[in-house]
Amino acid sequence: MATSRLLQVVLIYQHDSEFHQVLVKNCGSKNLIELHKLIFDKYLRYQLLILTFRGSKSIQEHQDILDFTLGKNYEKAQFILKTHITNGIDHALQNFKLD
Repeated sequence: MATSRLLQVVLIYQHDSEFHQVLVKNCGSKNLIELHKLIFDKYLRYQLLILTFRGSKSIQEHQDILDFTLGKNYEKAQFILKTHITNGIDHALQNFKLD
């Protein structure tokens, strides 16, 4: 049972990582790509330690980011992205338990 849950969480975060990588790669900045990789890899480690997922809120934020980006409303996409990152960090901090 635990293995199934772990696999499910790993797949969720794999797709999450791919989503963010596509966004960052399309900005064309090599520095931003490298910075994102460094930060996101560390963030992902913490997410895998807590084995939780923000669920539909995170999915909706991804959809909004995608929609605003494709619609070329970059200010709104950036605002949602900042909110998404903050919510992800808050979630990690609230669920990370030192035992």
